[in-house]
Amino acid sequence: MARRDIIKYLVEKESVLALARDIASNGLSPLDKFGAIAAPEGGYTILEGNRRLCGLILLHDPSLAPSKERKSFDRLHKTFNPDNVSIELIVFEDKEEADLWIDRKHAGPGNGVGPRPWNTVQLARRYGDKTGNGLALALLEYAQDKGIVTKADSEGILTTITRFVSNPFVRSHGLGITTGRADEEFKFLGTQALFDRRLAQLLQDIISHSNGATSRTSSSERKTYAEQHLVTITDADLDDDGQNEPAGQEGGGTGSGGTGGGGSTTEDPDDEDGGSNEPPKPGAKPPHPSKRPKLIPDTFTPSLRSNRLRRVLDELRKARKDSPLSAALMVRVFLESVTVAYLETREEKISHHDKLHLLVHRVLTRIEKDKKAGDVSLTKAENSSLGLLKSQVSEAGYVYSAFYLGLVAHGSAFPEWETLTIKWDEIEPILAFIASNAEPPISPV
Repeated sequence: MARRDIIKYLVEKESVLALARDIASNGLSPLDKFGAIAAPEGGYTILEGNRRLCGLILLHDPSLAPSKERKSFDRLHKTFNPDNVSIELIVFEDKEEADLWIDRKHAGPGNGVGPRPWNTVQLARRYGDKTGNGLALALLEYAQDKGIVTKADSEGILTTITRFVSNPFVRSHGLGITTGRADEEFKFLGTQALFDRRLAQLLQDIISHSNGATSRTSSSERKTYAEQHLVTITDADLDDDGQNEPAGQEGGGTGSGGTGGGGSTTEDPDDEDGGSNEPPKPGAKPPHPSKRPKLIPDTFTPSLRSNRLRRVLDELRKARKDSPLSAALMVRVFLESVTVAYLETREEKISHHDKLHLLVHRVLTRIEKDKKAGDVSLTKAENSSLGLLKSQVSEAGYVYSAFYLGLVAHGSAFPEWETLTIKWDEIEPILAFIASNAEPPISPV
């Protein structure tokens, strides 16, 4: 075959132009040498490195390039400095000796004797978030260090983890992660124990292909997975195992690191109307809020680390149908506690003279601002309840306005249980968001 035909083939089929660009910019790789045997007529026949040799020939003489690529090689020729290229040549005794090593290089791993291509985990370690797997790798290595999963179990699951944690709902609501989709230095809300439990659930489901946690899922299916299998894991579940109990309390679980829940608590034998904490059967119509024996449903499960905030939430959980005044007062205490904590976490100045309606308004305005800047994301329900609470927080006739709750505190207003429960459900999503984000995120330990 004529030299021009060989060059044409290599340029068209073997990506020589891209290689020539790299040689022009960086020179030849010091890790790769040319392999040759002596030619009978003198000189050498190149057996290893023909693509590189073709690239060098065309950098020296672009006129030999196929017509379609000639201009490109001509431009490279003008920037190419041959003095920067040093060619190292290994001369073998014969082709048989050369073939042994050429096969090692090009025939694949060969039971370990040849070079091994990097898998997705190794690529992510090398290139970080350039691969898009940076966060997934950090979570996987964290889980291995904590003994949540083994290295053997972790084989081949990195890209599936990436698919799940790239979903905003899975990341921020399911796991409570506050950092970006590819941020290796991740942080999360809630308690360390809760984060570990939820991460373990996600990884084990991916490893075992359980609960629909597979690579072949749509974005909506991944969101549904998080709602059903991650958000439903709460601090109360950990407390039932004797873990994560705050000092000075018995039990006292508080809930998820996201903005929703579905976590169940232990059954209360004193519930009225036969009420229990058993989740409704699939497809069953939920009871009217006024029929609830307690003010807040078990699905309200923000995760809190502060013993003070957890105690306030624990008291709020006890607000019952036969004590509507106490229920309203506990909402006031809870609302003030989490809004103050939310603002203090963001280093906003707080005065003991600040009125409750101003504190709530500041928090809601801050959330709107951060959402516009792309720093937070809200669900449709959170957006809706934010707008409702913001419009009503100063209205005298609204049961959860600061003014009305002040009247309750002074014995001048007496709310109806039905109003308390219905209006609670309307604003619950944004209250869960505020509570879950009231404390600073923590870095993994």
